[in-house]
Formats: sequence, C-alpha cells, structure tokens
Amino acid sequence: MLLWLLGLPAVLAGSMSPAHISLWVFLVSYIFVGIEEVGVQVEQPFEITPMTRLCNVIMLNLEEALAMPPPAEASEQGGGADE
Repeated sequence: MLLWLLGLPAVLAGSMSPAHISLWVFLVSYIFVGIEEVGVQVEQPFEITPMTRLCNVIMLNLEEALAMPPPAEASEQGGGADE
C-alpha cells in the first residue's frame, strides 16, 4: 500500500494541477490508511477493550457471591401455611 500511495502522485502528475494532485493524494491516503486501521482493529479486538479489568470485576463479584451463605427458604423458617 505504501508503494501505491507513493506512486500515486507520479501517475497523476500529467493529468492535474499540483494543487489537485495534493488534494487527491491526501484524500486517497486518508481513506486507505483509515481502512487499514479498521482492519487491524478488527483482527485484534481484545487489545482495544479493557478485558483484564472486566475479568477482575467479574471474578470479585463471583467470589463475593460464592462466599455468602445461601438464603434460607421460607419452609425452613417455619413460617409456611402448611403447619
């Protein structure tokens, strides 16, 4: 891609003014580099998201939930209507 972007001004040199060449090279480069960056982010999505922090929060919540005794049921408390 780098060679293509570097060769683009030479190809456009005979057909446009230097100001138009600069504008088109900038626009095309911006679009292609943006598409390349999106492709890199799609390939490695977990480098963007804070997975370590998210996993630590989930682990702490699970440890807290498992450390608490289970709630007593209504039938064990003796408050049921069957008695």
